[in-house]
Amino acid sequence: MVKLILRINVVIMLLWGCVSQIFASVKPQGDGSKDCPFRITKPAELQYFAAVVNGSDDNIPQNRDACAVLMNDIDLSAVCGKTLGSWIPIGYTEETSFHGVFDGRNHRIDNIYINKASQMGQGLFGIVRKGEIKNLIMGCGLVHNIGDCAGSIVGIGSAIITDCSSYTTVKGNWKFYGGIIGYASTGAYIKRCVFYGDVNAPNASHYGMGGIVGTTSNDAIVEDCCNYGKVVGSTRVGGIAGGLLGSTIKNCCSFGEVRSIENRLYGGIYGHIEPLGGWTTRECEVNNCYYYNPEEKGDEMNVGMSCPKSDFVNGKVCKLLQKGSRNVWHQGPSFPLLNLAKIEELGKCGGKTIEKDPKVFRLYFELASTKLHQSGDEFDDILNEIKANPTKKYQIVGHADERGSNTYNYALSEGRAKVIYDLLVSNGVDKSQLEIMGVGSHNPLIKDAHNEYEHSMNRYVEIKRLGK
Repeated sequence: MVKLILRINVVIMLLWGCVSQIFASVKPQGDGSKDCPFRITKPAELQYFAAVVNGSDDNIPQNRDACAVLMNDIDLSAVCGKTLGSWIPIGYTEETSFHGVFDGRNHRIDNIYINKASQMGQGLFGIVRKGEIKNLIMGCGLVHNIGDCAGSIVGIGSAIITDCSSYTTVKGNWKFYGGIIGYASTGAYIKRCVFYGDVNAPNASHYGMGGIVGTTSNDAIVEDCCNYGKVVGSTRVGGIAGGLLGSTIKNCCSFGEVRSIENRLYGGIYGHIEPLGGWTTRECEVNNCYYYNPEEKGDEMNVGMSCPKSDFVNGKVCKLLQKGSRNVWHQGPSFPLLNLAKIEELGKCGGKTIEKDPKVFRLYFELASTKLHQSGDEFDDILNEIKANPTKKYQIVGHADERGSNTYNYALSEGRAKVIYDLLVSNGVDKSQLEIMGVGSHNPLIKDAHNEYEHSMNRYVEIKRLGK
């Protein structure tokens, strides 16, 4: 019976337009086990991994527990798009739900394209049951579901999602749409995730739209997450979660615009808490959460703390978050930012060992200026690092965002590097330990920056130790 269902779904996929996802896949290195995961280097190999999980190719044995690692950035525009059709989610039905581990290794997947799908659970992964997705960046792209449950990474499920970020646009016409995951089922765990894209469901006939998750179910946990994107929906709209059912949100913040078209049940952290009873089996918990949103009309129980924009910029919110989770947050140029987990070396069949870079610090600057953002703790860390290693040399490299002429940007970046050099020397660092240079707008942290937040991340000075 299951095989028949799979064959029917293959036919549906063919009609859907992504024929290439079945017939153009290429087997990656590895065998898909935890010890020797598939090592994905290009879109066709990701298609093969999807075919393994989905059982959509009779020539490839199905394995819903398959594991994979992403070895480099990939662009999906070669396999899905307006002319090629929509991406078929990994785990696109309950019978093919994903149970394995996918490690993005801090690499990026660009140009996912899902447009007007009608099946429950749309995203890079569709339905995940206790599967794990970690260390993944979803770049610009589109996930649009006219059915329920869509997110840039996972549509629905009891997924474990950690250390992920997304710039993808998520759209919907019914219910449960989130920047990271659409519906977090019982036992889901979302930790250290950040969303920069848009969740846009103004014409949704139902509810549940959030910057991180559309709606959470019993015993789901959302921890140490932040939303900087715009979230627009009908009702039950939140910066972190649209609706909560017996679940927990803690140590989270939201700086993005949150808006309800119906002008009800929307909030900086969440839009609505379902009362105990019926579907809800335990009380909800919302602890140590902060947001900036000009207007908010959530439930009276919405206990997230509303903060002025200045508290996000000057580091006050970051310090409050740090009290809840040490070593997770640091102050960025305009907002608190997450310290993502370190990438571990691959297992016994993982190929080349990834060498760890020397310790790197970054300090951020105001627009068109050599004035530092307030970042006293970070500067103290740099100072302590250099003084603890008096025989080591450190390079101070200034950067500017791409706006402005090359001549102007080079001068500005050199001026920023000189500011840090002077600060270190005035605090007792020997000049012989320091080298300075400016590189203008070359080597941006965020390539093709398209909003003020992304530009602000490219206005920085990097201090790194030279040699071992």
